[in-house]
Amino acid sequence: AKMRADLEEKRKKAVEKLLQEKNRAVLDAKRKEAEEELRRETRLAEEKLRVAREEELAKLEREAQQKEAQAANELNQAREMAERKERELQEKKRASEERIARQNQAAEEAARRHEAAVCDVEAQVEREVAAAEAQMREAELRARDAIARARELGDAAEAHVRAATRKCVLCFEDVPLLQGIVCHGTVEGIDGAVGHFLCDECFAQYVQTESQEEVAQRAARNGEIRCPLAKLDQCDSACFSEAEVSRHTPPENFP
Repeated sequence: AKMRADLEEKRKKAVEKLLQEKNRAVLDAKRKEAEEELRRETRLAEEKLRVAREEELAKLEREAQQKEAQAANELNQAREMAERKERELQEKKRASEERIARQNQAAEEAARRHEAAVCDVEAQVEREVAAAEAQMREAELRARDAIARARELGDAAEAHVRAATRKCVLCFEDVPLLQGIVCHGTVEGIDGAVGHFLCDECFAQYVQTESQEEVAQRAARNGEIRCPLAKLDQCDSACFSEAEVSRHTPPENFP
């Protein structure tokens, strides 16, 4: 029994060992298959990666070519636009220069015309000043002549007035014209001259008499002095002015 047990034990160990070896061989085979599958998948992945890389590179190259072509096109367009702008700027510059030249020419022409006009005006002014000076000298000469004649006429008139006499309508005396006053009427006096003459003495007495009338009577004529014949409705003269009354009456007789 012990031997049988030992044999059984040995058989078990042998079976276990055999199973272990068999499992190891299976595992090795599976490992080899897995490694081969892994190598195949790795090669396949590398091939796919290579293809994908080549496709991506081709795609990137196409995109780069497209972008390069687009950039070249844009560059050409920008160059054409720049050239067009340059031509436009040159044309504008030429037009501006031509316009400035025309303006300068017009300004110079206007300045020449203005200068000529100023010269003409200055010449005209000089001629007018000379003519005015000549007219002033002539007028001054005429004025001097007129003043001299006026003085002569004034002296003659004064002499005539001093020599002239008129008949007083109150005292009927012939009195020098400068020693009396004449009313402003249009009726002839007793000496045949227009206006009634009153000598200063009679006029002073007349004014004093008029000043001594009642207040109502003086108020009726507003305190004014009229020709004595006007009170008799024989004269149409207006009243004497205060200056005339004061000049031909003493201060104490002035109303």
